[in-house]
Amino acid sequence: MPFTVAGISQIPIPKFGIGGGINVEVSFSTSLSFPPSNIWGYPSLQVSFNNADDGSVSVFVSQFIDSKGEHNVDFIGVFASQCTSITYGIIMLDCLALGHCITEFFA
Repeated sequence: MPFTVAGISQIPIPKFGIGGGINVEVSFSTSLSFPPSNIWGYPSLQVSFNNADDGSVSVFVSQFIDSKGEHNVDFIGVFASQCTSITYGIIMLDCLALGHCITEFFA
């Protein structure tokens, strides 16, 4: 059964633009709340500037809340029914980066 996309939300992470640091680990998270919805939520990495060979960045879904309760996860994306909230995270080690949190809503 095909789904119809009813809306899309895109939020940068970190919200202020490119973030991170040199020789440090920095993390940010952002949450989106909405009425009970069927969603596909996933992060995307737009850009990363590594300081050295050991620089890295990770973007992920860290939590979502649906009709079954709160789920603390470390997923690259999540399909959820009757979802009311999704939280995304980004961890940067010895680099600067910008990610995007994309949530698609289905009718």
